[in-house]
Amino acid sequence: EFTRAVRREYAQGRDVPSLLGCSIVFGRRTPPRHATETFVEFLASSYGIETKPLEHRQMLALDEVQPASRVRCSPWPQRLNLGMVAYSGITSFTDLGDPEGAYVGQGLPDGTPVYYDPMAASRLDRPPTTYLCGRPGSGKTMLLQLLCFQSVLMGHRVIVVNPKGFDSLQPVVDLVNTDTDHSAERVSLATLASEDGGGAFDPFRYARPDTAASIAANFITTVIDLDQRQRTALRFGLNRGAVGGAGCVGEALRCVDDPAVVDLVDKMWASTPLFQLGIGMRPRPRFDAVDLTSDLTLIEFDVDLNLPSQVKEVYTDAERISLAAIRCVATASVGILSLSDGGVMATDEAHLVREVRITVV
Repeated sequence: EFTRAVRREYAQGRDVPSLLGCSIVFGRRTPPRHATETFVEFLASSYGIETKPLEHRQMLALDEVQPASRVRCSPWPQRLNLGMVAYSGITSFTDLGDPEGAYVGQGLPDGTPVYYDPMAASRLDRPPTTYLCGRPGSGKTMLLQLLCFQSVLMGHRVIVVNPKGFDSLQPVVDLVNTDTDHSAERVSLATLASEDGGGAFDPFRYARPDTAASIAANFITTVIDLDQRQRTALRFGLNRGAVGGAGCVGEALRCVDDPAVVDLVDKMWASTPLFQLGIGMRPRPRFDAVDLTSDLTLIEFDVDLNLPSQVKEVYTDAERISLAAIRCVATASVGILSLSDGGVMATDEAHLVREVRITVV
């Protein structure tokens, strides 16, 4: 019956387990007329399934197919599918999450608490990025707020970037201020963009000069269409300005030899507040020289960013500027945390790629 069921599954073209390299423990009643035919021979003649008896290894094979067994004939998880996992007994217990950290919920079916340690990957020198993925309305943003709130309670500095102008996360700021001994603040895009001289997130405020020049060049070329010669002139000039002691992108631009490139940057800066976020026209204090008192900082884009609804090969000018602005703020937030004792940076991007990103520095 088992082999017939497997054959039916294959005939229907459904996702079925591969029997290659797998151990199977089975038994079959043998009618008297077939007493001379072994089950191995029966499978080969009737179904074309080649098997090999496991002489003196029955108990090892039995151990292998038990739920939670540590014995494996194949270490490759890609040979498993949902059906095999569902029937393996893995859902009879919960072993999810980290030993300690932020409480994120209970595992099914036994209700075991599940914790997330935001610093675990960093301590193991692994990529410190966590993605929370799911459909719209599945609770990604709520989980983000839960993790950030508990990260503050654990003593980590937290920066949250919320690009959604229609959905404020102000309540989590209020919760930190009213129900804990920690402090939180909300900074809006309108406030940042209206500051004299721009450059709220100018890379020269948080990165080394050579790195700042590279970040600025990437930001500018994402927004402004330049040919290869112009991009080379821009990068060379910004690097030369950084080496010469430029304190902001505006000062570094003075070392760009192509007047047309400088003129394009100046006009874009004057016409688009979003562009001003990453381009300062006058030096401002580095973030490590400023007293960062808030344990949680919420940066919200309180205007319509005209963001694309999906990933595209070609974006409009408005979409490119908006995406570059989000990237600028996220990059700067990581740089700001790196100047202090580290912390957690979270970006809610559910409106764009249906995910939440959490980076630990």
